Amino acid sequence: MIGKIAVSAANYAIDKPYSYLIPEGMELQPGMRVMVPFGRGNRASEGVVLAVESGMQPGLKTVEQCLDQQPVLSDTMLRLAAFLRERYFCTFYDAIRAMLPAGL
Repeated sequence: MIGKIAVSAANYAIDKPYSYLIPEGMELQPGMRVMVPFGRGNRASEGVVLAVESGMQPGLKTVEQCLDQQPVLSDTMLRLAAFLRERYFCTFYDAIRAMLPAGL
């Protein structure tokens, strides 16, 4: 399984959904927060799952950890984040962070 993930460390110039391999036994759904390696140094960064697809691609990095038991964002909220990204020229993660509760 492959997850399309919006990563917090991405700035506006390189903002896009990044593909990560979902390890066996890890159940991810759109709207869940995860920890992923990002960049050349594989620095641990927080991200939000935007979509889950079936298939395999060689050379993908693997999701390290799932931070939530249930999705914290609905499909409607994810579509709203995509609209905010286009309308206000922010990153996916910035738009998502504005919708997350303060305790997260």
